[in-house]
Order: sequence, then C-alpha cells, then structure tokens
Amino acid sequence: MRYPAMPESSCAACPHAWEVHDPIGIRFCFATTARGLDRECVCARSVDREKLYYR
Repeated sequence: MRYPAMPESSCAACPHAWEVHDPIGIRFCFATTARGLDRECVCARSVDREKLYYR
C-alpha cells in the first residue's frame, strides 16, 4: 500500500516527525489523520530513560 507524501515534517496525529515513524506507525497515523480519529500514539518510543524488566 502506498501513502501520499506528507508535506509537513511533523505528524498531524502524534508529536513525532514522519522520519522516525516505523511502517506500523506510518499506517496508524495516516489512518488516524485521514479518518479524523482521536486515539493514542502507537509509535515506537525511545527506551533510553526507561527501565527494562525481564523475567
């Protein structure tokens, strides 16, 4: 599936730049904007400052 080019460098659906979106984030944010939905961001987030827990 091809998406139209976005003229802005920032996403209208979330606070991230288009350049940092992964394929799922691109599809999700494009659909969110196209349909005018109000939902949370699914973009991958940085884990630099977060603790990771393992079992």
